[in-house]
Amino acid sequence: MERYEAAEDSFEQGLQRETNSSRALAYRCQAQFGMAAYEAAIASCEAALVGNGNWGNDTAAIALVGAARTLVAQNDISRAIAVLDQALAVNPEQAEAWSAQGDLLAQLDRPQDALLAYNRAVALMPNNSRALLGQCAMLTRTRQYEAANNACLSAIAGSGQWNAPPPYNLVLEAREFADALNQHSIALTGQGEYEAALSAINRVVGFRPDDGKSWNHRGVILWYLRRYGEALASNQQALELWGYDVETVNNQAEPSQYQDVALALFNRAILFRTVQQHEQAIALYDQALALSPPDTLAARIWANHSVALWHLQRYESALASAQQSIDLNPASPQAWYNRGTALSSLNRHDEALAAFEQVLRFSPRNADALTGRGMALIELGRLQEGGQTLQAALRIDPEQSLAQAALRSLQQRLQQQR
Repeated sequence: MERYEAAEDSFEQGLQRETNSSRALAYRCQAQFGMAAYEAAIASCEAALVGNGNWGNDTAAIALVGAARTLVAQNDISRAIAVLDQALAVNPEQAEAWSAQGDLLAQLDRPQDALLAYNRAVALMPNNSRALLGQCAMLTRTRQYEAANNACLSAIAGSGQWNAPPPYNLVLEAREFADALNQHSIALTGQGEYEAALSAINRVVGFRPDDGKSWNHRGVILWYLRRYGEALASNQQALELWGYDVETVNNQAEPSQYQDVALALFNRAILFRTVQQHEQAIALYDQALALSPPDTLAARIWANHSVALWHLQRYESALASAQQSIDLNPASPQAWYNRGTALSSLNRHDEALAAFEQVLRFSPRNADALTGRGMALIELGRLQEGGQTLQAALRIDPEQSLAQAALRSLQQRLQQQR
């Protein structure tokens, strides 16, 4: 019933009769956690683990899970994961511990590991909405959109049990329900079902009109639908909710929201680049980079920054931005491709060739990279090899217009030579 103080009083009375009852101490830990008395909660959970070992129908895992939750509240994530490992060693069938571990691994940006934990939780409690929601979120992060969509729909139709580990709140709360709908919308977006995704996200912003992430994602969907004015307005709503003014570059967002703001600015820049407003896009990329730590998002921003500069024929700057992206993420095909195009525009064809070949190491069927490689080979006088590479690009993508034009030009050149 979430009456934590009354619960603690009852456990105190029980502990007067059996001072070292492991089970009573573990549940007192949970009550104290609910009261946000974190130091007391840790002490109770630790006392439970060295108590009389009388767990009733439970195991020592409940005390370890309680301690882990408290460590999370104190932002000691790594230690919390270690404690959950102990809980799972005691009882590997502890579904709530698997779900909680998934939550923590997701916070540490380890989506594959988090997905494994959620998968185990779902296997143990197939109808648990919280575990299914975590599974859905990690499936979208790893681009397994069809499976993600199924998991989200199961979460929405599931038990309504959103808060793990115990105590549970069995009411289907609007916040968690909206989270499930939001992830459902992301999965639909990944599948290219944009109208259905928009319908889902519209319900989310109806539930939570103050949620900036949902408004930002809504803007992305509208961009896919080429409804650019509405996309810009939705993106603006997200930034205003976080307290960020684009025009004056006035940032009133909380530091914990900086990454969200950076992502929204990145999406806004893409909107401007789509409508060929490259100078405005560059200014927005610069604002995003000022807020984003040097991570995967920053690498993506630098790569797109390079594209905008290339369109403005600022090739040296485009090359520098591509290199910034590569420095942050050396396995980024887009960054290497952008480096190749900038080098080609600077007539540095041998270096461009190396860049395009690097793209093909990561993405062997990349028709654009094959086109770039073919054109660089032609410029270096390796005509036959260049022509074969362009033909390979067209076998993958017959509509690759640059490869078509380059191959026609090469054929005319060879005919003139003959």
